[in-house]
Amino acid sequence: KEEFLRKRDLLKQQMDEQQKLVSDLETKRSKTQDGIHAKQTEGRQLRAELSSMQKKLGFSTEDQIDDKIADIEYRMHTESLDLKKEKELMKQISELKQTKPQLKKFDAMKTASGEYDTTNVGPLKANLEDIKTNLNSARDERRKLHEQYSKLMDGRRKAMEGMSDIFEAREKL
Repeated sequence: KEEFLRKRDLLKQQMDEQQKLVSDLETKRSKTQDGIHAKQTEGRQLRAELSSMQKKLGFSTEDQIDDKIADIEYRMHTESLDLKKEKELMKQISELKQTKPQLKKFDAMKTASGEYDTTNVGPLKANLEDIKTNLNSARDERRKLHEQYSKLMDGRRKAMEGMSDIFEAREKL
């Protein structure tokens, strides 16, 4: 009987430890998945911001801006324009020149967004795979311990089957 109790307590303790490990790994997995989701959302927002910025700029290279400025300047030199129209064209040139730094910023953001997914989400996904592997092995170990516990309890029940008659006979005495 003492041997059975000792084995039972040991298996229960091991099962509890394994359950705690599984719970800890589940928590880690959940936090990692939340982190991945947050980074992916952040990446989507960055791409949406880039898309709206690109639409707002209207140009994708500095050469396009320079060509547009040259076109306006050529128009100013070759056409006869009234003062109002000339001021309007000068304003356009000024705006185009101010667009160049924004385009550089846009290019830098575009480069950063391309690297964003691989540098931020990649390691988290690799970490998640490690956690899943550890979690599966912990679950397998927990399942094995539970099977051992069930076998131990079944063995005890079988051993005690004939004992109930003996206990009843003893009680009658």
